[in-house]
Amino acid sequence: MKASEFDRLLEKAREAIQDAADVDDSGRELLEFLDRDIRALLKRTEDIGASALPERVRVAIRHFEVTHPVLTAVLSEISTILSNAGI
Repeated sequence: MKASEFDRLLEKAREAIQDAADVDDSGRELLEFLDRDIRALLKRTEDIGASALPERVRVAIRHFEVTHPVLTAVLSEISTILSNAGI
């Protein structure tokens, strides 16, 4: 996947995070961490290999899989891409 395509997917994830409604406190905290990680990744200010993003994505998928299917689908795609990249 090209960097520009990955950036578009990350932006799509940020939009899904911003649009998530009816989220409990734990879920809101997860989304805030994910949003911060994604923004840092888009800016390329952190080493993605050392990032907590892959684990946070997995936790968020488990947390939102029933209540927020669109967000879960986007996060699943990101998880797959990170995994394929060895991250």
